[in-house]
Amino acid sequence: MLQFLNDNAYLAEHQVLLEESSGSAKKVSLGSILSSLPWLPASKEPLNKYPTSMPWFGVARRLYSPKDMRDADMVNIVGSAMPVLRGSLDEKLKKAFGWSFPPPISYVLAQLKGAITTWQQQVHKSSEIELLKFQAMLKDIYSHLSSEIVIAEAVLVLKEHSFLPWVWHGSGFAKPSCIALKSECRLDLRPYNFVLSDDFQSFSAFFERCGVQEKFNESSALDVLHMIRDWHSEERRSIEEVKRDLRLTRDVLDFLTQDGTPLPSDIRKRVLIPIQTEEDRLILQPCTDVSFCDAEWLRRGNNDASITDVAFLVHKTISTGTAQLLGTPPLSRKLAVTETLGFQQSGPFEPVTTRLKNIIKDHTDDMATFKELIQNADDAGATEVKFLLDWRKNKAEKLSER
Repeated sequence: MLQFLNDNAYLAEHQVLLEESSGSAKKVSLGSILSSLPWLPASKEPLNKYPTSMPWFGVARRLYSPKDMRDADMVNIVGSAMPVLRGSLDEKLKKAFGWSFPPPISYVLAQLKGAITTWQQQVHKSSEIELLKFQAMLKDIYSHLSSEIVIAEAVLVLKEHSFLPWVWHGSGFAKPSCIALKSECRLDLRPYNFVLSDDFQSFSAFFERCGVQEKFNESSALDVLHMIRDWHSEERRSIEEVKRDLRLTRDVLDFLTQDGTPLPSDIRKRVLIPIQTEEDRLILQPCTDVSFCDAEWLRRGNNDASITDVAFLVHKTISTGTAQLLGTPPLSRKLAVTETLGFQQSGPFEPVTTRLKNIIKDHTDDMATFKELIQNADDAGATEVKFLLDWRKNKAEKLSER
């Protein structure tokens, strides 16, 4: 019957009398009647161009009404959500069945969700042919969603926070905010930021309306630090993910300090730095809240755990030079280390040796130190000041502060 109608498509426009329940009759087209009756079989197996990894709607029953189906031309955008008729039909017959109009957007979005889930759950890497089929399907979906007749509704739904990461970047899906059309940042920020694949640049206007960025710049590297912190604060991640993101964090920090000059204060406020913790954890803290160990003797007799009880310590993979350029304060200045070393704290907050060293460093004038000592003595009411010049050399690595 279908073949007969297809060969004689003009019959779909033929007017027939349809008797209503009231007893009256009205003229309607044969095509409109046939579109509402369940008489067409759906394809039991996916069509050749359809990705084999994708779910197929299948056959829930033997016959379907044409208005609830689509022809083979639509297989890539509704294959898992609607029954599909194998083969092609005359345009007049398509119009009679309502197939000249796009399918409801809910079915197309269901197909997109099916593609996302299929990709995320795949166990084995797709073959090159299968990947090409999969990408061709995505192009058909994006093309339909960006068409003038549905784009407004599609953008509204796709921008909802609850919708799955749905933009294809060449090897997977990501949220629009994590993708840019191009990048001016020299760092590879995957798997947190991606550049849109060249094969999908034709949909750039549609993607931008949905939240894809125009470009990544150097400040995007700072955003990635915050994304890494949030990702690892949600739950304990695998050791592989911890190592991967620790390497990326180190690359970002090295990138920010590559010119060898201290960071400006506005950038330093946004910088996060990994701290020393358990081997299978990655925790990032603001760089101003973290200290680097500036003297090995601080560690002697004390392990990292005892130090981190009272201060966040920069992760051991971050060099001292990088920590200094980031504006991270040294441990000796930030901690009352006398308590850490087992002494009872008294006197200045920082070690006396460090304080003396800094005083001498700050006074480049050879006589400035002596002048300051005399002034201090005078302020204290002294009538006489004596200096003892000691030529002995102390070879010890540290001096007692008592």
